[in-house]
Amino acid sequence: MIRRVDNLDWIKEGMDDENLGDVAFVDFDAFGSPGEAVQVFFENYEVKRPMLVALTDGSGKYFRLTPDPGKKEATTQKLYGLRRHPDGSLKEMKKMLDEFMESQGRKHGFKVVPQEGVYGHHSTLYTGYLVKSA
Repeated sequence: MIRRVDNLDWIKEGMDDENLGDVAFVDFDAFGSPGEAVQVFFENYEVKRPMLVALTDGSGKYFRLTPDPGKKEATTQKLYGLRRHPDGSLKEMKKMLDEFMESQGRKHGFKVVPQEGVYGHHSTLYTGYLVKSA
């Protein structure tokens, strides 16, 4: 069956963690930031077994090109629940995503282990995490 529905709507209303079985891998590859989808996913899915979580984040360009620190801070607060904003470099973007995932773990009761093999180009960062119940 094919369903045409917004990812966030499906996570909020259509996702049933009992029917998902043994989820082993979740890939958040949003246009821009995966922050909102990750937050909504973990609000609606209880981590009971280890899984890999992949994040693709293209918001580095925004952080590099936006001159107003207040706008950058508001963006990181909205999308990632963090106050500190990165400068847009891949190194700082990785730190921000690590902090974001750790905050999700504290909020939803799971442990986060950043994975090696981070890759990035231009303004896009690809990274992953092992997530397991606390």
